[in-house]
Amino acid sequence: MESAQQKESGRDENQITSGTGHIRGLNGLRALAVLLVLFRHTFHLYFQQIDPQTLSALDWIKPLFTNGWIGVDLFFVLSGFLISRPFFSEGRKMPSLKTYAMKRVLRIVPAYYVVLFLIVLGLFPFYNIDTDNLGWRTAYHMLFMQDYLDPDINTVFWSLGVEEKFYFLIPLMFLALPFLKSDKAKSGLFIAIILLTPFLRWLSYEAAGGVDAYYDFFRTVRAPFHCCLEPLFLGVLIAQCEKKGWKPFCPKWTLRLSALALFTVMVSHEMMDVIGLYDVILQPLLISCLMAGLVYGVVMGERSRVLENKCGDFFARTSYSLYLLHWPLFPLAFIMTQVWAGDDANAYTVFGLFALTYCGFSILAATIQYHVIERPFLSLKSKLR
Repeated sequence: MESAQQKESGRDENQITSGTGHIRGLNGLRALAVLLVLFRHTFHLYFQQIDPQTLSALDWIKPLFTNGWIGVDLFFVLSGFLISRPFFSEGRKMPSLKTYAMKRVLRIVPAYYVVLFLIVLGLFPFYNIDTDNLGWRTAYHMLFMQDYLDPDINTVFWSLGVEEKFYFLIPLMFLALPFLKSDKAKSGLFIAIILLTPFLRWLSYEAAGGVDAYYDFFRTVRAPFHCCLEPLFLGVLIAQCEKKGWKPFCPKWTLRLSALALFTVMVSHEMMDVIGLYDVILQPLLISCLMAGLVYGVVMGERSRVLENKCGDFFARTSYSLYLLHWPLFPLAFIMTQVWAGDDANAYTVFGLFALTYCGFSILAATIQYHVIERPFLSLKSKLR
């Protein structure tokens, strides 16, 4: 049971609890996920606006940050675990589908709609979007179809389209699972979906004519729901392992080796710089498995001071708003930095000032939105049974 203080704070999935206690380490993983995405866009968007040669001394560390897009895969594993967990923990009794749907709406929609309409109304300074067919584009964003249609209002919105479809799919799947008599058969179904996804990505890739530009790859292979099933269903498998008490791997070494492998992959090269079949078929599966290794290790009891601290708790609480808000704040931070720095400032000084400004604005805006928008709706959500 959640304490009264937890309910009042509206922690919900951002402060993950279980029947046996609070899994605080998952807060740290949620914080890691959003910071990876934030640092990715800090580097990627800035380098799109300048001559990269002016910051050539950062080339050695640039891959670590520009590869931060993999933070979304960590979000997906966490979502797969969290969304499927109640269905496992209830045993044969399905949770109320009405309550489930209301909880999902209260958790996702208010903050998302606020940012969506602030953008459409032009209230983010210097952030401009194409106004052609804006009514239609706003409508399909409201319906969470931007993973298949163009997420050109706020690029990061694409992942919400994936998540919403998963929210819809999971209760339908669990309604059908009783027809599978054994737990191994159910696990086999989840594994089959995971192994099928690379093939679905390859089909999308071939249907698009073998795209090699990142944006085309993103639209046709990265963003669509059917191309993102591995991390989601790896999360479902972790929820099943937790419920059944299965520990097929040592939690301690799974966490440590996954973290080491992820760091190695991130610093090795700038992924997606050149796109080939490996990037389409195997790389997403590898990244999903490594992210699942982190979540599995923490869920199965491995403790880490790196993941369990007040800083991680803060970023876990504000992660959703930070994810939604940081992209449209880039132009304001970039322009203000240029004004503050002047024409004679060193390029590295300007970049450092920009990074502090951009991250600072994003964190401040996310904190405000969490307390003004998210928290009241989370309080309502916590009262649903």
